Amino acid sequence: MLKYIFKFALNFLNFHPKLNRMTWRWLKGGQKELRKIIINELNINRCASVLDICCGYGDFSSCFKENTFYVGTDSNLSSLRFASSKHGLHSNKKFVCMDLRASQFKEASFDNCIFINALHHFSDDELIDFFMKVPSIVRDKILIIDAVSNPRNWLKRKLIENDRGKFIRTFEGQCRLIKKCFIIENSFILELKLLDQTVFICKKN
Repeated sequence: MLKYIFKFALNFLNFHPKLNRMTWRWLKGGQKELRKIIINELNINRCASVLDICCGYGDFSSCFKENTFYVGTDSNLSSLRFASSKHGLHSNKKFVCMDLRASQFKEASFDNCIFINALHHFSDDELIDFFMKVPSIVRDKILIIDAVSNPRNWLKRKLIENDRGKFIRTFEGQCRLIKKCFIIENSFILELKLLDQTVFICKKN
């Protein structure tokens, strides 16, 4: 019974972008800790440009100052419309409808790249195909954050079990996949309210 309640709640949220965004922000503890990681690891004062792959509602665009050129891409038009209305009024921020598997940018287009909570929506082959393109696009760091597949808390486990992503991996599985394409400088698990996160700070091979 509980399983169906979770599925109904998550499906309901998917059709209500504002409520969906507020709910997931709360589950992640308001995203404060994730923002700190982005700001500190990407050294945003020296970051002239950043690519946000699968940007969703564009929440992390607010981490970057006016002197940083930000491009957020996503294939979900509903999410992008919300992101554009919320954050797209700034001249340094741009949101583009683009499938990860078909993304094309010029060589060395961005200083850094962030890929947050999207890893579990793609197969290994799809990710490797895209990640192999990243070194030619990004000059410096690649920050990858995703969900923990086996949290100790039962409620956290239920949320993960009912996630729309079909490719939820263990921390070790994520690590093996990422190592095929990047050098991992640091990795750890960040425990939040109801959704723990894996964090990988990477650079090009």
